Formats: sequence, C-alpha cells, structure tokens
Amino acid sequence: RKIPQMDIKAVIRTTRQEFSATNWRAEPQVIVDDALHWDASDLWSAPYLEEKAGYRKVRIRAKECTPATSSNSDTGSQILLSRYLEWVLDASIDLQDICRGCTNPAGIAKAVAKSGMGASYYLDTSLPELSPKLAAQAPAPGWYANKPLRTSLWCGVLGTSCGTHADTLPNCNAQVMGSKHFLLFPPSE
Repeated sequence: RKIPQMDIKAVIRTTRQEFSATNWRAEPQVIVDDALHWDASDLWSAPYLEEKAGYRKVRIRAKECTPATSSNSDTGSQILLSRYLEWVLDASIDLQDICRGCTNPAGIAKAVAKSGMGASYYLDTSLPELSPKLAAQAPAPGWYANKPLRTSLWCGVLGTSCGTHADTLPNCNAQVMGSKHFLLFPPSE
C-alpha cells in the first residue's frame, strides 16, 4: 500500500508568533537559514571541536547491523571525543569512495552494507555537559517557546541512521555541518 506523501514547504526563518500559529501545530516544519547567526555555523569543525572538548569522554553507540535497519541502543563505550572525531574523519574518506555514485539515502545504506562495514557508530551526547562554551554557540532558536529539556550533539558518518521511530516530545534538529535526510510519515500511519 502506498503511504501518502506529506507536503512540507520550507520556511525562510520565522518568529515565535509565526511558529506558534494554529495552522503549524502538530505538523513538521522545515525552517531554512535560521541558525546562520550561530557562532557554531562559523566555528565548528572537527579540529575546533577537538580543541574545545577533545579531552572529554563521550559515549559512542554501535549499531551492529546495516545502517538502514538498525535501531537505537543505550549501550555503548566511552572514548575521548578527539579519538571519535579522528575515526569520523578517517571513516568518512573510505565511505565517500564506497558511496560514490549513490544518489539517495537508500543507495548509500545499501553501499555501506555491501562494503562490509557492518558497524555504524554515532555520538549522541548532552551538549551543555560536553562543553558549556559549545552549547552557548548553538542556542535554542528564537522561535522555540520554552527552554529545551535537552540539547544534544549528534555526530555520525555517511550511512549512519536511526530506525523508524516516533519521538514522544516535540523536538528540533538544527544541522550545523553535513546533511541529514528525514523520512516523515503522516501521524495517521
């Protein structure tokens, strides 16, 4: 059966009043260029993150199956952020070669799975706990009505994915580096 497509139009920046308008409630929104004024947009790079918080231990989660079918795991090992960033940079070079010619997320996931790189590792850590300075460089958007319950730093390599899920709380993803593909299903599904 074919799942109906959600028509989501990009919005260029927004205000708190526009965001909380009745017609936007309970619907996903794509807000473009809203984080350009963040210091994180200009400063963050692997060397910068390593300089500011590379000495901190972070929990890395491993997914021992293909990225397209993996699910979250609360277990993981702790390593220095600098070691994780080094792995990301090294793995990214290999993955770019593996995924050359892939034109969509499904193709990337298949290429990564076929390559034999069976484990996908990602970082999901509290940004304020990692570094208050880094957290200040990526503040909550002005349209966000309340102080966020949690601000997380996610970092992964090409082909990293999370399984199909429904978030229980409203949330916001702000992409500082790289890109991320979202596949959204209507609430009826």
